[in-house]
Order: sequence, then structure tokens, then C-alpha cells
Amino acid sequence: MTELGDDTQAAMCYPSSRQYEQWKTRAEERGYDSVSRFIIDMVEAGSKQMDISVEDVALSHPSIKKWYPSLGTAAAVSDYENALYIPSREEREGNKSHRSRILPLDDEAKRVLIQFLQTRPSVDSQYLIVSERTYEPMDDSEHISAVWKDHFEAINRAPEFEDYRSIRSHYGRNFFTNYWKIQQDIPRELVQYMRGDKLGKSTSGEAIDDYLAAYYEDIRDLYLDCVFKLL
Repeated sequence: MTELGDDTQAAMCYPSSRQYEQWKTRAEERGYDSVSRFIIDMVEAGSKQMDISVEDVALSHPSIKKWYPSLGTAAAVSDYENALYIPSREEREGNKSHRSRILPLDDEAKRVLIQFLQTRPSVDSQYLIVSERTYEPMDDSEHISAVWKDHFEAINRAPEFEDYRSIRSHYGRNFFTNYWKIQQDIPRELVQYMRGDKLGKSTSGEAIDDYLAAYYEDIRDLYLDCVFKLL
């Protein structure tokens, strides 16, 4: 695919789910789990834009919890199993979300996180994702772009998708939104909650706790029943 000018790029269709499905099929035909490798690569390439602490991840896995005593100890998820707390940008510098949120961890996410935590460098760091070289938080967003490019370049250049934009890192958020809002047709405010968008007036203290718990209870079963599968 040749480089396109801004006007041509703007006129192209957004990435299609068929691009992902064909990539997944090709990965399966090659005889190795490229889909799983992609997810793990994304976790390992984390950046400050996904500045997650170990305490933000609640996992029902005794061995992992023994290795990581602070796992799932954040107040927002301390009463839950298999959930992830994502702080707002006001609570933690570097995050993009306007509002904090709790999302369930389905079996697929749990499996990848457990695999990652079993091989994570054994360092005393609050951050879930650390550099294997410096043991510091990953803060280079180019790592994420490189992972997407490495895994999707062949599909992006496929002739049948020449009228579509390339799948890049921003595609994940767009796909997530369209999947829940259009394909699953769930209430708008629930999609906004899962994205971390603003919902009404800002709140603080106990009101935030009530807000998090209420919306999490609303989405938990729906999310686990309907979440799309990558593997």
C-alpha cells in the first residue's frame, strides 16, 4: 500500500472487522498462537497511557496472589474477584480517562494476565508493566505502535483491504466502542462508563465509590456474557 495524502486517507473506510478476522485465520493456519502473542506483546509494551499498578488488578489465583501480595488491594477492587481498576487522569498522571472505572476480567484476559505475571521481572515495583532492562515503568508509546504494526502489517497491505485504513493502535478503542454501542446495542451510558467518558457532574469521595460500584454491577454480567473474544 502506498503512502496516502490526508484527503485520500480521510476518504477511506475505517478498519473492518473482516481485517481482524482474516488476520486471526492466517495466524491459526500458521500453526502458532499469534493472537495470544499479540495480546501478550501489547501487555509487555505498556506505556504511561496505561499506567496500571499491581494493586489495580484483582485475580482469583492463589499462587499469583502469593507471589504478589499487593495484587487487587486497591480500595476500588478489594471486594471483587477478577476485575481491573482503571483510574482517571485526575487520579493518576498519564492516564487518558476522564472518569475512573472498573472492568471485569473474562477468562481470556485472566489467562493472559496470569501468563504475564508468571514471567514478569521479580522486582519490587508497584507498576504492573516494567522494563526488563531498567525495571522502570514503560513510557514509550512507540512500543505500542510497533507491536500493532508488526502483527497487522501483512493484512494492512492486503489488496482486498486497500480501500480501508490500516489497523493501528487507535483501532482498539474504536472497535471496542462500535462493538458495544452498535453490535450489542447496550445503553449509551454503559458504553461511556466502560470507556471512561464523563458521565454527568464530577463527584468525589463516597459518591465516586457509589458510582463505581453501581455501574460495575450494571455491566459485569453483560460484559462477561457478550465480550468479544480475541483468542
